Amino acid sequence: MDLVNALSIISYQSLFFALLVFLKKQKNQPDWFLICFFILSFAIIQFNIFTNFNYDITRLSYFFISMPIGSLIFSILYLYVSSQTNKIGWKDYVHFLPTVVILFLVLYNYTFLDFQKKVEVIEYISINGLTFWIKTIRFLIQFLIIPFYIYLTWRKIKSHERLQLMQLSYSEGISINWLRRLLYSIFIIWVCLIICYFIIIKTGFSYDKIQIYPYLLFSLSLLYMGIYGIRNDIALTEIGGISENNNSNKKQIDKKQDVNNTIEKSQFLEYKQKLLNCMSSKKPYLNPKLSLRSLADISEIPYYHLSTIFKIGLNTTFYDFVNQYRVEEFIEKAKKPENSKFTLLTLAFEAGFNSKSSFYSIFKKHKGISPSDFVKSKL
Repeated sequence: MDLVNALSIISYQSLFFALLVFLKKQKNQPDWFLICFFILSFAIIQFNIFTNFNYDITRLSYFFISMPIGSLIFSILYLYVSSQTNKIGWKDYVHFLPTVVILFLVLYNYTFLDFQKKVEVIEYISINGLTFWIKTIRFLIQFLIIPFYIYLTWRKIKSHERLQLMQLSYSEGISINWLRRLLYSIFIIWVCLIICYFIIIKTGFSYDKIQIYPYLLFSLSLLYMGIYGIRNDIALTEIGGISENNNSNKKQIDKKQDVNNTIEKSQFLEYKQKLLNCMSSKKPYLNPKLSLRSLADISEIPYYHLSTIFKIGLNTTFYDFVNQYRVEEFIEKAKKPENSKFTLLTLAFEAGFNSKSSFYSIFKKHKGISPSDFVKSKL
């Protein structure tokens, strides 16, 4: 099986993944972006395979269609990640603007030409290589649009992770590590495209022959996204985050922060002590799904004041604060002789942890050694 056939098979797998997502009984906004991503991925690989070695009127038409799709697919990836953290509003669709501009250039410079003009374009490409405006569009896509959206997507992932640490005490079921790994793979593909670009400039090697290798890496990334994207659902309702693009919400936060600044002088220490008393007496950290909002209800501290306490008064994240209590609770349980018959994982679950991996990683972060080593040496 040659490379082109292998890419064709993988592209059809992306179409298969799109069908799987479409057949889900309950689809949310990220699912629709994922479907679009898979369909566009299928299209761009097929178009480029179809026009790989020679051009005629039909093949060149498909070649030009793939150019706006190349920019569109990265804006869709960004909107997919964004929809995992906040609801997408109408203003977010401004990210389709680069695709619209490239599509206009394609229509103006080729699609709307008469048959004879199209033949002249083909003859020019056959003799002199790609025209200046085609090279310009490729340059814009490879050196501006792709790295810009890789950067935006990376920022969105980091922003969401900060929200998780600020508002949730757990990460199971809402982890977006797979998205970060996907983005790394996209970045590697972009680097390969740049390398190919300079190889072509320096050696005159055919772009049509060398471009197949970045597409092979892209196809493998599609497989990864298909495997993880379908089975990962991030619960948007768990995070009471504020959309970065929502000005009205930002104004509301600014007003509430002003209230916080007024109240914290007289009540900040009182709220802080009230929080510590609540953690000791009511032990809300035993709830493995504890969130900042639910802790605000239990402690009877206004939500935005409680958020300020963690940002300013405790100099830690909500995630680390709660899990520190869980670590100490585990140690207290492990000290009791009557609990020696239970496994460490059982005691960890009773202390509020809800997975083995998070328990071991959090415990080692706070104590510097593994739970088993700590129990053997300290207890």
